[in-house]
Amino acid sequence: MKWNFSITTFRYLFFELLPSFILGNLVFLFILLMFEGLKFAEFALIHGVSGRILLEILFYMTISLLPAILPMSLLFSVVLTFSRMSGDSEIIALRSSGISLPQLVFPVFILGCLVSASSAQLSFEIAPWGNRKFEVLISTLSNTKAAFNLKEGTFMEGFFDMVVYASKINPETGELNHVFIYDERQNPPLTIIAKKGYMNQNNQLTGQQVQLELEEGDIHRKTETHTKINFGKFFIALNESYKMAEKDKSLQSMTLEEIKTAKENNNIDPKLIQSFNTEYHKRISISYACLLFAILGCALGINHQRRNGRGSGLIISLSIIVIYWVSFLMFESISRTTKMPTPLWIWMPNILFTLVTLKLLHKQSQ
Repeated sequence: MKWNFSITTFRYLFFELLPSFILGNLVFLFILLMFEGLKFAEFALIHGVSGRILLEILFYMTISLLPAILPMSLLFSVVLTFSRMSGDSEIIALRSSGISLPQLVFPVFILGCLVSASSAQLSFEIAPWGNRKFEVLISTLSNTKAAFNLKEGTFMEGFFDMVVYASKINPETGELNHVFIYDERQNPPLTIIAKKGYMNQNNQLTGQQVQLELEEGDIHRKTETHTKINFGKFFIALNESYKMAEKDKSLQSMTLEEIKTAKENNNIDPKLIQSFNTEYHKRISISYACLLFAILGCALGINHQRRNGRGSGLIISLSIIVIYWVSFLMFESISRTTKMPTPLWIWMPNILFTLVTLKLLHKQSQ
């Protein structure tokens, strides 16, 4: 098969793909974030989370979703572009002018390699970081929500390992009147009585530490003797953000290197090793899927007989995406429960789709 390299053709095809690739990322990101719309509304309307915090949540969620979005967007871009070119007879014109199939595929291959490398970096390092930041932020917001759930005239036991009582609570200002606290976190425990108190967040600290600010009160400590300390202002940290940041990471928040180290640990539960193996190969296979989808998009889009390219290209790309992810989730579930080698099941969708891609390319080359 003749290879006719032309920088003009390469540039034309490459820059034809970029706008639809960017559009695909925005569309799929919007669709996935729509499912989180109710959660955003709850944070904003019920818990009174500020716009800045909502933007942080949106940013971290976007980063954690990108590895899954990139292959879908690339397939969408390639199929849509080549289907349009087929519908407008551009493919026929290019092939008639001596442009070979490898030359048509080459710009897509380069874009696929670039996106695959970006996906790998995101999946291995950046997305776990974003997911971890998201976990810590949500944990902080959960603690903040709990902090503002005090009921006046009621002894609240187990409130951040303390017993708290306030005779009156102003829900608008967060002011507490005639506060009694039995702090069981200290040894020996402290009894704190204050005239006023305020629940607030210290935004200067990592994780937005929730604090209880007390005014005009006494601290009582009972050991062999009784100690009483008067204060004008006293701050009690309800959630220590540095401890939150040190909580065990979820599997999705671990980098690829951390997963590799963990699964090589002989002292952990074999079931955890299975989960680590699944996650390890899952991230690599998703990165490879970017390159696979790019070439598959070419094979599907180059169809000389197609005349309704734009609409059919969208339908084809969405159909392939649904089929791929359903099969991927199915084989991932099997890999977690079977004794067969994990890589075999995780890579099975890529193997099957690679075979289909090679068959389609062979058909187009004839």
